[in-house]
Amino acid sequence: MPPDETTAALSSGIIKGWKQRARATQPVAIDPHKLYSPSDVSALLNVSYDTAIRRMQTMQGCVDMGTKERRYKRGKRMLRISGKHLREYLTNKRVEI
Repeated sequence: MPPDETTAALSSGIIKGWKQRARATQPVAIDPHKLYSPSDVSALLNVSYDTAIRRMQTMQGCVDMGTKERRYKRGKRMLRISGKHLREYLTNKRVEI
C-alpha cells in the first residue's frame, strides 16, 4: 500500500508539523526585564501550552495578572513570569552530565 501524499510530504520536509515549526522559533534570548506568557514558555521549554501553565504555577516569581472570581462569573488567569525568574528556573533544572 503506497503512503498517501500527506505522509510523504511531512516525512520529506516539504510541509512542517506544528512541533517542527515550534522548534524552529525556539532559539530565543531571554530578556530579564520582559514578562513571558505561557505560549512563550511553552516554546522555550518545548512542551505543550497546558504543561507550560502547570509548570508556571510551581515556578517562583510567577504572577497571576488575571481577574478574580465574582458572583456568577469565573475568574480568568493571566500568568506571566519575568525573564530573570525563567532563567533561574532553567538553570536550576539543568542536568549536568
